[in-house]
Amino acid sequence: MDLSVFMNQALCEHPQTDFYVSSRFDKDGEPTFFKIKAISEMENQQLRRSCMTYKKGDLFPSIDYDKYIELLVTTCCVCPDFKDADLQKFHGCMGEQDLVKKMLLPGEYIKLANKIKQLCGFDRSESELVEELKNA
Repeated sequence: MDLSVFMNQALCEHPQTDFYVSSRFDKDGEPTFFKIKAISEMENQQLRRSCMTYKKGDLFPSIDYDKYIELLVTTCCVCPDFKDADLQKFHGCMGEQDLVKKMLLPGEYIKLANKIKQLCGFDRSESELVEELKNA
């Protein structure tokens, strides 16, 4: 196997894309796009770990899935920057998780979260990937 395929500088840069969330953010009739990026599995593990809780009597931790998705969305969204203090102040909230939930309607939030999950590679199941390899 040629290992040079894994030594490609492009692999160090995670995909980014512009994504249209809603006409509510359009300005002067022009569409406004959110800029989103994928994260590495190392960053993803940090997010998941921060969402784990240990309950008394449980052998294994449980994960707060809602909190995980909030962190994934706020981490992967480059623009708007939900960490921006002025943006938080304008919307009357503190913290990026509060801001994203206050700024977006439920459908917009789900739409954005789904696109981010897709960009991060969560869009296909293992069986779909295996089938794709078989047909290659």
